[in-house]
Amino acid sequence: MSSYSNWESYFPELDPEDIHARVATMWDFSWAYPLPKRPPMCGCGRREWHARTWGFTDRRRGEAGLRVKWRCNVSLKCAWCGEVRTWGVPVRDEYAAERLSWTELPNVQWREALRVAEARGFSPTPGA
Repeated sequence: MSSYSNWESYFPELDPEDIHARVATMWDFSWAYPLPKRPPMCGCGRREWHARTWGFTDRRRGEAGLRVKWRCNVSLKCAWCGEVRTWGVPVRDEYAAERLSWTELPNVQWREALRVAEARGFSPTPGA
């Protein structure tokens, strides 16, 4: 039996607006695809990452009752040690629908993301 007594914190009852508000404190949605507002710390102690992929997932396929339908799985690779991490970022339905209309596949590699971003009028350098 676990000594952790606050199991409720693992399963918070948040409405979608609360979820998106929390996510917006950590993730930037102003570029073509989500990026962390602050580069995360890698296990090697560095904060330098290369973008890898963005993949949109419909979480409600076959499941009822989920509060947020879409996730964007953002994969970044550490520029120093090569570790790859993926974050499942909740995104709004309209954000996902717009991005999914830009390409034929729900997964976008970094080169394709740059091409799509430039074609859509985003700066080729995120944050610029």
